[in-house]
Amino acid sequence: MKFITLAIGVLAVAATGFAQDPKIKVGNEVVTFDAMPIKVNGITMVPIRSMVSAMEGTMRWSPDTRTISVWNKSKRFDLVLNSRDAMVNDKPMKMDEAPLIRKNRIYVPIKFVADASGYMISQESGWLVLRPILK
Repeated sequence: MKFITLAIGVLAVAATGFAQDPKIKVGNEVVTFDAMPIKVNGITMVPIRSMVSAMEGTMRWSPDTRTISVWNKSKRFDLVLNSRDAMVNDKPMKMDEAPLIRKNRIYVPIKFVADASGYMISQESGWLVLRPILK
């Protein structure tokens, strides 16, 4: 019986990429996701709409061109589904992993969203915490 429980637990981790749900904050505010983050090739991917909303930004999805445009304070970035190439304030940038759609959600690397929006990521007591980079 222990083997079956262990096997089911391993399958659950393999399916999501996480042993437990990742905990993410922007500043001191917990990010509420409508779909859980995933791991792709070791890269943490987050649902872009929930992440941008938590950072008080706005986004637009253009299904015809499969393009996502995000505005966050003085930053703007554009990316195309299934391409690692992005534009951040009209400058080219490469993402660690290409944006993808899974279960009707667009997932983007959290590191890219943070960098492109002017945030740094740190690990604090089991949380991934995004904080604005002060200039």
